Amino acid sequence: MAQSYPLKNLRPSMQAFIRPMLFASLALHALVLLIPAPPQETPEPVEEEEQITLTQLPPVDQPAEQPSPRPATPAPPPRRTNAPAPRVRQSAPPPTRSSPRPQSSPGQTTTNSSNQAQANQVQANNAPPVDPFTAEFPKIYPGSEEGSYGLPEAYNDFSRRTTDGLSQVDRWFQTELAAKEFSFGVVEENSTGKVYQVTKDGVTRFLVIVSDPSGSGGTNYILSEQQLQLDELASASIVSPEEQSFYSDLSDILPSVNTNQWQEVDPQYDLPEPTAFYSDLGSVDSPPTPKPNLETAVVEIGSEPSAVFEELSRRFEVAYYEVGSPVSYGGGSLYEVSRDEGNGVIITRYLSLVSTGRGTAIFFWRESPI
Repeated sequence: MAQSYPLKNLRPSMQAFIRPMLFASLALHALVLLIPAPPQETPEPVEEEEQITLTQLPPVDQPAEQPSPRPATPAPPPRRTNAPAPRVRQSAPPPTRSSPRPQSSPGQTTTNSSNQAQANQVQANNAPPVDPFTAEFPKIYPGSEEGSYGLPEAYNDFSRRTTDGLSQVDRWFQTELAAKEFSFGVVEENSTGKVYQVTKDGVTRFLVIVSDPSGSGGTNYILSEQQLQLDELASASIVSPEEQSFYSDLSDILPSVNTNQWQEVDPQYDLPEPTAFYSDLGSVDSPPTPKPNLETAVVEIGSEPSAVFEELSRRFEVAYYEVGSPVSYGGGSLYEVSRDEGNGVIITRYLSLVSTGRGTAIFFWRESPI
């Protein structure tokens, strides 16, 4: 056991040495204790944060593999076409349909288009046919003017006149009609002029070209819905509005020479009684001359009179014409055809049907031949 030696028991020389060392040691320790200790560094939780990031967030390049713990949200509006593809639900509209219309569907659109097409077709079928004589007929001879030379004043509103001669006017009309694809043929001709029957698209008119009766050298021409006789022009009456209405609808009913099914009548070959319809049967050099009141004459190839009458009767009924009982005439049947045109005006014409070796001849009369 170590013994302690009080300082006072030491010799004075030792005391003089130890005492200053003791004070120096105490001072050194005090100095050391007064020096401030450096702050302790706190370790940065870098690794811990990285661990949290790795464990809490899915990888950036695999968003579709992490199930969403939250309820599905509504699909984005169609205008947000930049939304990420993995977040678009299957029920959402495709991005390309930026403005969908919920009130219509592809099926409805197809149905509406079909209905519109059908409506357009019905409208086109119900539209009145275009009159080629209004749209295409060469009405204006170069240098001509309204009015007539030497004809009754009533003709002025229906005819045109020119100082050119008859032959020059005739050649011009033949060229123009052929160029515009009208079918035409001479139904009457004499030294004073010509009468052409002109047809296109099932519509028939009569073109009258006649010289000035006074001998001035000028020429008149008239486009008429009925055939005018050259030798009766001075006394013939102008077609009334009622007659124009009667003939306008009639032109859609009666056939004309415009297809292979309808042909001109050959009196000597087709008719059992040709003189009942023609005053001159014609020859190789001249066409036959119909009787004055005969307006149209055609043959329907391959059809019997009963079938032709049934079809014509149906058309007459639709247009409000009345057809009377038949009587015998010219080896066939003659019918009275009439219609009330209003204002107490009733227009009456006559229809003949005659069986031929080729089919049925159809004649339409201005007055009864009996």
